[in-house]
Amino acid sequence: FLSKIFRESLMSASLPPDWLTARIMPIHKNGDRSSVGNYRPISLTCSSCKLIEHIVANHIVQILNTNSALSPCQHGFRKGFSTVTQLTTAIHTFSAVLDRSGQVDVIYLDFSKAFDRVPHNKLLLKLKIIGVPAPLIKWIAAYLQHRSQYVEIDGFSSSPLEVTSGVPQGSVLGPLLFLVYINDLVSSIDENVNVNLFADDCMLFKEIRSLSDQILLNDALNDVSSWCNKLGMSLKLQKTVFMHITRKKLPQTFNYTLISTSVTQVTKYKYLGVIINDQLTWSDHICHITSSAMKKLGFLRHKLRGAPSNVKKLAYESIVRPKLEYAAVVWDPHTKKDIAQVEKVQRRAVRFIYNKYRNSDSPSLLMQINQIKPLCIRRKIARIEFLHCLLQGKFGISATPYVTPSSTRKTRHTHKYSLTPHFAKTSSHKFSFFPKTICDWNLLPEDVLTCDNFKNTINNIFNH
Repeated sequence: FLSKIFRESLMSASLPPDWLTARIMPIHKNGDRSSVGNYRPISLTCSSCKLIEHIVANHIVQILNTNSALSPCQHGFRKGFSTVTQLTTAIHTFSAVLDRSGQVDVIYLDFSKAFDRVPHNKLLLKLKIIGVPAPLIKWIAAYLQHRSQYVEIDGFSSSPLEVTSGVPQGSVLGPLLFLVYINDLVSSIDENVNVNLFADDCMLFKEIRSLSDQILLNDALNDVSSWCNKLGMSLKLQKTVFMHITRKKLPQTFNYTLISTSVTQVTKYKYLGVIINDQLTWSDHICHITSSAMKKLGFLRHKLRGAPSNVKKLAYESIVRPKLEYAAVVWDPHTKKDIAQVEKVQRRAVRFIYNKYRNSDSPSLLMQINQIKPLCIRRKIARIEFLHCLLQGKFGISATPYVTPSSTRKTRHTHKYSLTPHFAKTSSHKFSFFPKTICDWNLLPEDVLTCDNFKNTINNIFNH
């Protein structure tokens, strides 16, 4: 039955009114509950429409892939790309520059209501340019136009309001359409300036060797502003910031400006969920995530005081531990202090799970008995698995700039899958993702690297 409806919808380029209506549920984030700004709008759309959106999205993705139309700088909402692929490559670049006593300047951009501002006529023109067939463009036009939304709170609904611009949030097709729209932003920027995108999260960066490099980076920022003016977008000046990342005693400073207005300098910034500071150390991020994880653990202790151990363990693994492991391949610490700070959360969690609070109760022994791996081991496994996926071509990023097969002859201490180690002058670069993980990789037995189930085998090797 649905297939008939979908076929008729695509052939007639029309959609039922219910498919074009979104229900907005405001979810409180924090702060004063009477302030609208402290709520996140969650958009709920029709389930049937999402099914046909998947069909249309798959067709557009096929066109994009065939024509290699999407910029490799874009890591958002794409198969083989993620926040972690972007962070890993960017942080490696920063770390390598600092290892040679250099400086990287980074500008973090904040677009104002990017998804809501997309003009429909310009989006449809871009779809035509990349080769989307005219009948499908006609259907997408019908999908975008005559949309409405209403707010629902505690069973009460507002009157519907017409939506005249933007891509539908809470939809399947919306994010992909946004990627198409923002795609040519990269080509508007000088090729000597690095650009990283995750949907509308964007950063510009460049290694700074002279004043001319900073001028070029500032020009790139203003090029983005010009692109925004042409495409109906805008930057939030108060939330667009820059950072000098360096360990020099006397950094090369610069007053970055956007349309003759000074951009704010920061010493740390949360980008894609990870706090990056101007020394490229991870203490700020680790303090943030451990504090948040401890609060979540305290909540569980209050709510699940009398629950059985298996329930408490599941709650810890679902609610607390992910906070400690998001993008951990990027920030995996090497100092004893930082490692201990992260492990402390799990050690407290183990006491809570098994209700063992006496001084004589050893968290390490409890973890060993119950086969709970230390978080440092889990991060090591995650790093090796990430590198394996990269080498297997499972990511959209290429391994070539970061890893090369070893050119040395095979010995009893190496194997034919060994990789060339990265040279590092500083301990921070030595223990960053690629240098550290390549060393771990080269120490693995050769038969592990060729086994059918790599993930299970690696987990078994590091089983505690």
